[in-house]
Amino acid sequence: MSDLIGSDGLFILSGQPSDIHDYKCFDDESKSKLIFCDELKNNPEWGEREREKWYFFYRPYKRGSKLGSYQRDMIKLKEPKINFLQEEVNSFNFLKKLFFVLVIPTLILSLYAQLWAAFVLPLLIGIFFNAKEQGVSENLRSEVLEKETYQSEIDHLYYEQENILNNRISSDDILDMFWYDMRALEGKILEEHFNDEAERLDEIEEVDEFYPCVDSKLKPSKRIMDSSPFYPVIPSWGFLQSTSRSLDDTTQATGLRAAGNEIGSNIATFRKLKDGTPFYRLWYIQNLFFREENINIISYCYDFITGKSYNQSVDTFQYNHISNSSYSNDDLSFMADGLLASSFCVEEKLTKNIYGCEVKVISFSSTSGRCCRCVLPNKGVVDGLELWSMHKNTTLYSTHDESPDIAYVKAANNDLINALANQAIKVLRKKCNKAIPLTETGLRNGQSKANKVI
Repeated sequence: MSDLIGSDGLFILSGQPSDIHDYKCFDDESKSKLIFCDELKNNPEWGEREREKWYFFYRPYKRGSKLGSYQRDMIKLKEPKINFLQEEVNSFNFLKKLFFVLVIPTLILSLYAQLWAAFVLPLLIGIFFNAKEQGVSENLRSEVLEKETYQSEIDHLYYEQENILNNRISSDDILDMFWYDMRALEGKILEEHFNDEAERLDEIEEVDEFYPCVDSKLKPSKRIMDSSPFYPVIPSWGFLQSTSRSLDDTTQATGLRAAGNEIGSNIATFRKLKDGTPFYRLWYIQNLFFREENINIISYCYDFITGKSYNQSVDTFQYNHISNSSYSNDDLSFMADGLLASSFCVEEKLTKNIYGCEVKVISFSSTSGRCCRCVLPNKGVVDGLELWSMHKNTTLYSTHDESPDIAYVKAANNDLINALANQAIKVLRKKCNKAIPLTETGLRNGQSKANKVI
């Protein structure tokens, strides 16, 4: 392909970019229009792992004829001219044959009559027809060559596209990467916050039982016992969360706004796995460290592509200080008209499909006023994503040029996320029920002081 491309990286004939990454042909499932890959190009320091993750979410498609549109226009312009020149060549070939049919008898008669001058006119006519035919044929070859070169440029771009699509990582690989990241994040948290207490954390019975209990509620294909972190974790879609963990205290940031300030509308990016389960770019993670008398919760938003965490908070809740806990349905409609999604240019129709439904929420608060809240992508959210995908695929895109391996897949429920949350709230309630009530604790402390006085 080097004969097609100049030293400046442009196609020699068309002057168009030869690199697919310079075209607005990448698809984000949360957006109605194809996008440029500016993010990928602006981060040359990214390694292979980050690039693989990026291509998983943002894939180059031929849909919308963004690839090779200039070349296709030039081919369309050349086809009438090529057809006209071909007709001219055919006409000259016919005239040449007719000339020979008519002129040969004339030459024989002229030779018999010894009229030598009669040779000159047919000869001149023959030379004229031949020269004319050669010129038209040359023009035809030139136009055909340019048309073929334009087509070769298109083929080059399609080759790059197919190369990216054929080498993108699978759903299984992306899940392996995710849980690898979860284990790495857990290790970093333990080192930073609980380095001297790991042994005491390991002694908690519920830690050993957590993931086996979760797996027992899942199909074999969704079980994570072999790849999960050691301690309980609840991952959810970052885009579903409010900007604060407390609806009354805006200082308890979830990290959603901070993430939006860096990745913009990509806070809503998702891609369906092969079984239809939505997989998100921005996650809201809660690492749970159960102790005998309290629980430590590390909460933050996490960008799966860049590996960056936003607004990590470390909270400790005494079991007997937890005043309220719930795992129930909640209404997100108040977020549909909020400024957050619009300020980061998230698709309005997608936003209303997601925020216009009831969701599952795990939440609890303490007597100190600290809160913990995590919105989960339940069936309502999945149905909203399905409506969005149907709108996008039936209204905005044609699917005739999609490869079979990227065909439309119906959205499926996030069974794993909900199983993790359900098990976490069960363990928390069990711990809270075993905890000594505040009033009794006060009495015991008072009795202890009295004994010391005596």
